[in-house]
Amino acid sequence: MLMEKTTNPDFRLELLRQLTLAVTRKDVPGGLRLVESARKMMTDSNDSVAGQFRRLEAHLWYFSGDYQKSLGLSRMAASLLAPFGETVELAYAYYVAGLSLVSMGNYREAETAFLDAVSLFRRCDEPAGRVDAINQLARICSIRGEFRNALKYLLDAVKAAGQLSDREKLAYIWGNIGRIHTFLGNFKKATESLAMNIELSGELGDDVEKAKALLSLGYVEMLSEDYEAADRHFDEAYPLLMVNDQKRLMVMYQTYRGELQTRRGDYYAARRLLNQAVDGARVLGSESSLMVAPLRHLAALELACGKLTAAGQLAHQALALAERIDERVEKGTILRILAQIAVAEKNDEKKAAMLLARALEAFEEVDARFERAETLVLSVSLMTETPRRRLATLFRAAELYQRLEITSKYEKTQALINQSESLAAPANPHGPSLSAKDDQTTIVTCNRQMMKVMQGITQAAQSDLPVLLIGDTGTGKDLLARYYHKQSRREGEFVAVNCAAFPDSLLESELFGYRKGAFTGAGCDKEGLIQRAQGGTFFLDEIGEMPLTSQAKLLTVIETCRTRRLGDTNEETLDIRFVAATNCDLTDMVARGSFRRDLYFRLTGIIFTIPPLAERPEDIPVLLAHFLRREGAMDENESVDPSLIMEFSSRAWPGNVRQLESEVKKLVLFSAIAKEDSLSDLAGVLVQDERDSGTTSLFDQVEQFEKALILQALRMAEWNKSKAARALAIHESTLRAKMKRYDLDCATPS
Repeated sequence: MLMEKTTNPDFRLELLRQLTLAVTRKDVPGGLRLVESARKMMTDSNDSVAGQFRRLEAHLWYFSGDYQKSLGLSRMAASLLAPFGETVELAYAYYVAGLSLVSMGNYREAETAFLDAVSLFRRCDEPAGRVDAINQLARICSIRGEFRNALKYLLDAVKAAGQLSDREKLAYIWGNIGRIHTFLGNFKKATESLAMNIELSGELGDDVEKAKALLSLGYVEMLSEDYEAADRHFDEAYPLLMVNDQKRLMVMYQTYRGELQTRRGDYYAARRLLNQAVDGARVLGSESSLMVAPLRHLAALELACGKLTAAGQLAHQALALAERIDERVEKGTILRILAQIAVAEKNDEKKAAMLLARALEAFEEVDARFERAETLVLSVSLMTETPRRRLATLFRAAELYQRLEITSKYEKTQALINQSESLAAPANPHGPSLSAKDDQTTIVTCNRQMMKVMQGITQAAQSDLPVLLIGDTGTGKDLLARYYHKQSRREGEFVAVNCAAFPDSLLESELFGYRKGAFTGAGCDKEGLIQRAQGGTFFLDEIGEMPLTSQAKLLTVIETCRTRRLGDTNEETLDIRFVAATNCDLTDMVARGSFRRDLYFRLTGIIFTIPPLAERPEDIPVLLAHFLRREGAMDENESVDPSLIMEFSSRAWPGNVRQLESEVKKLVLFSAIAKEDSLSDLAGVLVQDERDSGTTSLFDQVEQFEKALILQALRMAEWNKSKAARALAIHESTLRAKMKRYDLDCATPS
């Protein structure tokens, strides 16, 4: 009877059909039981059926996490199937081998296997398999940091999947596109792609793919510092991982959670999660990309705890692995940690500068703009830089965040720029015309509407009524709030808080303070910002971004003039003037229920609407002169070049006065670098007319200027890269990376 079953073709084909179904359903236990029950009858011969059987068994072992066994079986399957010509089954054997090789960290061989699979799938007219193999090629490009190539592969896969009307494959591809956008720092596009992945996966009932997308979306939100949203999506993914026994995704979950807990200061929970991730990654493949991230986060954790030796050991271990498997983004982030260790351990700024330069070079190679911006901001905090270099570094970071549309990071960097004393020692011997103290309350205008606003604020400062300032971003609401405080002549401090700058979970503790032990991580008493404003003025910027729970507590404080720290039972009586500002339509938010009606009426004692710069063009020349004098680029009695006024007056200034001020700072900064050019000449490059620039962003214009400077330096150095790098005060490797980015490495010397 057994011999009949063995030789019966229909019986063997039925076994293959059942195994294929088990692979499709990822039913590892059931599939492996079927394999064991039929192993002898399916492997007695060396025909194509035996090859298919080995390939399906290899796929099951891949799902189980035994990549070494899967690789051996897939190679055996390929050798059995190869004599039968170019078949779909042979293509799938190469595909499964590629999956195992990727998981083991052998990306070069994996790429070869997937390219062979794509070629065979194309010749065999098997679009579904081709989509899967292209996806995996994109995955390898992503691991290497070749994100643009990865996107090209994925967009090719989208077209192929669209032709198949395969919603399951489309869901998978959109998830991968979202992850690529995350690496590139395009968080908005990443969120859109991952949301589509979650929607499609939910409709299809694919819990594994949905869990993966939820983890990726939570990671994006964590990088955007929206920790509450990240928590929600991690919580939603966890039960799906547990039910489906997804070991690889569980390691990712533990790594992401560990990083989130580190960011929140819960180091005990972070260490437990990250150690679990390392253990899980070691079982799945210690030489894979899965191992690098938890090691790196453990190094960051030990650094945060002050354990520098342990942090260094972990960072070097992670770096060695990242270099072996060519994980360029991870390599850059690890170099950042080593730079921090160098400064913390021996205050070795020279070594830190070298490490940060290598990190920036790694990020520039793969166009990881978010990580570049993070590195630039970190360098300002670590290094004792010259004032102008500090300002230039912050400008570069702000431009990157702005282009990536990461508002919270951009605003924080702008705050660092505004607070910086980088030009305290002016280049002009006459110095700035205003002191820093005067400049905080000096409002420059010749516009009648603005003058009326200032007169109204002067009168409002003599009353106890709350003030609400309404205006677009960059119109000067914070400056007017300081002006109000000065006019009130109160003895207490002016204290400001940007409600959009803190996650919901941290805003209340910042506003009201807390007692030691009030919550996890509250290791000591902390005074609230409201308490610090006692006897003075408390400015609530971006009040429309305040969560409803905090709105309720703020309302109580305003009504009772009393406050209480989190975890405390004693109340403190307050004597505070409240000023709020927003660029939102609060009346519309009240109607939609996103802003409390009672708080709105409490805050709107007196309302002032600040006109945008576009409605007061007569202010552009006087503001331009004011900022140029303050930056030390022009004497008090000197007039602004008419051509410069023309350049600035021709723009729409959507960012209002803040954008104009930032442009002037860039102009002065770059004029110091290119001394042979006049301000008006530089303005023609940096502040191009929007009618001519079309969709060219400020970031692109600055890059054009940088390209021109590099080209000029190369020509002056007769295309000697070492001399040009020294002239530009940058590392030669950085110059080579920039030449490659701007297509100057192939330029003809002239």
